[in-house]
Amino acid sequence: MSEAECSPVAGWLEGRPEAPAAVHADGAVTTRAELARRVSVAAAALADMPAGSRIAVDADAAHNFAVLLSAVLWRDCVPVLFAGRGAMHETLADEYDAVLTTESHRSFPKPALVADFAENPCPASELRAPEAERPLVLFTSGSSGTPKRIEKTVGLMSREAVITQRLFGRHLEGAVIAATVDPRHLYGLTFAVWMAMTTGTPVADARTVYQEQLLEFDRPVALVTTPTFMRMLDTALERPRIAFCLTAAGVLDDEALSRMHAWTGVAVHEIYGSTETGVVASRRHDAGRMNPAWTLIDEGGLEETEQGWRLASPLLPQGSILLDDRLEMSSDKVFRLLGRRDRIVKIGEIRLSLIEIERVVKEALGLEIRALSVKQAGRTVIGAVVCERTSPGWRGRCPNRIETTAALAGRLDPLARPRLWRHVADWPTDAQGKVVVPMLAELFEHKETTHG
Repeated sequence: MSEAECSPVAGWLEGRPEAPAAVHADGAVTTRAELARRVSVAAAALADMPAGSRIAVDADAAHNFAVLLSAVLWRDCVPVLFAGRGAMHETLADEYDAVLTTESHRSFPKPALVADFAENPCPASELRAPEAERPLVLFTSGSSGTPKRIEKTVGLMSREAVITQRLFGRHLEGAVIAATVDPRHLYGLTFAVWMAMTTGTPVADARTVYQEQLLEFDRPVALVTTPTFMRMLDTALERPRIAFCLTAAGVLDDEALSRMHAWTGVAVHEIYGSTETGVVASRRHDAGRMNPAWTLIDEGGLEETEQGWRLASPLLPQGSILLDDRLEMSSDKVFRLLGRRDRIVKIGEIRLSLIEIERVVKEALGLEIRALSVKQAGRTVIGAVVCERTSPGWRGRCPNRIETTAALAGRLDPLARPRLWRHVADWPTDAQGKVVVPMLAELFEHKETTHG
């Protein structure tokens, strides 16, 4: 499939003028004609920026984000997307030239260009749809360290839109897409912006923060969310008109799955991928039961090498990439995830799997932990952080040496047994629901330590 065949971006500002582009909680709609007008307004704010300028796109809601992103692309500029707000603009100030926003009260390290939708737009004839080669720059959230720069193109994003439309397009008919996720993160960009604009599916006018917002729509809702949001659902609330639920950007567990099913009764679809790879595979969980098997996208291929599993995908500029995860294949297209390759540590002469340590501790002690390698007096030992929310029997305390020795003897090598313990009320997560590992590591920088 060529980029020209799968680049529907040129049609984003077309379609029936009266068709809805965004739906408000009160039932009002923003039409596609108004969408095109707002893109012209935002493009006018960029009039003094030369072609190729790097523009940080700043909007929380998918609809406003789509307007600003379109304006940047149609003005021959390069969109720069930071997952989250605030500190990223400071930390990565050298990565952009100006910010395009709808909020005049915000302050940024670089010039802020404000799109005021009450102003008169520039002539639409001045806007030219972007070529497939036009770059977009994204940065990972930095949940496991420093934010990483990832470059995509309009053509690659459009290829992904073709894949996601084939996977989920039938669920979007007559629905409004409501997203709890940040449109500046690839997950939100792909499903709440690119898929919506490509399929002509209207989006919610505001980003979903509370589950009560999902009760306000007069049409079925296609929910794009995360396990973190699902885990916090109040199942006693009135059941919403959820027609489709998609989740990603965090570890899905039984609690999140059962809460979503109890509140909505719908199947939960899940995406496996990353900012670098795009969509790799998907799976469907029915009746609140976890499905361990992932199905690779039709266009993808997997090959086992000495270094690990290599993914071939049309969504990769370089064609293939070595995955960070270990896999167990059951057929050419179906596999299970066995954990990350980089969660293997070496202590002494022994290679230890942090994932295996977490599994054994959960089975033996009933503890939900995150295992880390920690430096103590010049030696590397295993540290464990206990999550009180998922380990209520251990609230406020950690196992002592006698308890860990009795429970783990014969199941874990002595070097694999956690020596240092910390506990948190709940896992610290970023806006995408991913556990922020550096924050867990910081817990071991304090002197107060419980020894196991």
